[in-house]
Amino acid sequence: MISSRAKVPSSATLFDASKSISGNKVALESKTSRFPTKQQRESTRKASSNKKSLKGDEPHLGNTTRRKRKAFLSDQKPQKKVKTQRKPAPLKSSLVPGKAIPLSPQRLENVAKSFIELDVVEVYKTIRKQTGALGGNAAGGAIYGEITRNSFQRVVDFLKINCDFSETSLFLDVGSGLGKPSFHVSIDPGVEISFGIELEEIRWHLSLHNLKSILLLEKNRSKRACMMFSMGDITNAATLNPFSHVYSFDVGFPPDVMDKYAAIYNLSDAPFLVSFHGPRKIIELYQFAVECMGQIVTSMAGSSEVHTCYFYRRHSQPICPQDDTEQNPVETEKRIGLIEEEFDDIPIKLLSVDPIFQSGFEIINRGHDGVIAWIESFFGQQLCNGRTRRQKALSARLADEVKYEQRQLQSYYRVVGNKRAFDDVAKNCGTYKTKKE
Repeated sequence: MISSRAKVPSSATLFDASKSISGNKVALESKTSRFPTKQQRESTRKASSNKKSLKGDEPHLGNTTRRKRKAFLSDQKPQKKVKTQRKPAPLKSSLVPGKAIPLSPQRLENVAKSFIELDVVEVYKTIRKQTGALGGNAAGGAIYGEITRNSFQRVVDFLKINCDFSETSLFLDVGSGLGKPSFHVSIDPGVEISFGIELEEIRWHLSLHNLKSILLLEKNRSKRACMMFSMGDITNAATLNPFSHVYSFDVGFPPDVMDKYAAIYNLSDAPFLVSFHGPRKIIELYQFAVECMGQIVTSMAGSSEVHTCYFYRRHSQPICPQDDTEQNPVETEKRIGLIEEEFDDIPIKLLSVDPIFQSGFEIINRGHDGVIAWIESFFGQQLCNGRTRRQKALSARLADEVKYEQRQLQSYYRVVGNKRAFDDVAKNCGTYKTKKE
């Protein structure tokens, strides 16, 4: 039996309960739609790709911007690297050599010239390292100057083309200074003998120091010795024999020296002369028995000065004008006889060498190592202190080898009202005309 207190649900309460149940189902469905499953994601991706392929066929009208879909990291696949296969290098057979094509004569000449230029540059670098870019050390002595390497190369090229300058030539540099011209011609063209004579003692020592440095280079150890420098006054020489090419940067030579220089050259057998005085001075004023062959312009090292270098060839006929006074041929024959008597005690090999150059030729004959040993012994005797008797005797012997008559610098210049020191000798030889008093 049902009690009267139990309440029976009405229709309104039943409707509210059914409504709340349906609301809960919708909420659950909405929550599950926010997190799509894997199958749903794949289906949406396929659908989007199909839409893109269809839309790609349609033409674009204007610049349309589309929003790109962000790809998931899981969707991206790493790209595989494609390895490129290299072709193997062909095997070189050692039994079949390549075809050798000989160089043309012009190409061979250019290659040899390039190697010679490298050797010349290395020599100049060595000299610059030892004695500086521009040397001389005047110390109150004679004037000093030198032309550049390229300028002297043009001088050498002119000599080789027009003056028979080759490997058999004998080169003399009057006023050699540091010896750069002598070093240059010892390489290009590689003369048989390259000799330099210098008046100043300090410059002569520097040239010997440069010679030792050049001979000690690795490439020169197997070469023969062909260079030497001596200290002396060229006016003390009787002739310039046995040299074939005589070079002198004589811009600063005093007139008295040029007069004696001309007389000595006319008595020698040297066929070619290189000077920085023009034909008007060389031929007309100083009476050199030569004729002009050509000229080139050279530039000075360390300054902007420009000097012209002239090339002369010995003239077979006498170019000196005949003097009104009668020439005495007996005196000329006596002088030539006296010169020949001076060579009686000289060995047969050195008969044609003037005594002022003889000691240098003897040192050259000692060979490569002999020249280096002589230079080292010379500087050792000159620079050491507290020498023994034996060392003093050796130094005296070395001094005799390079002994020369020292002359005061003032005597080279002519004093107004006085005749030059060499006028009497030149008058007897008939080298040039003196003014009548």
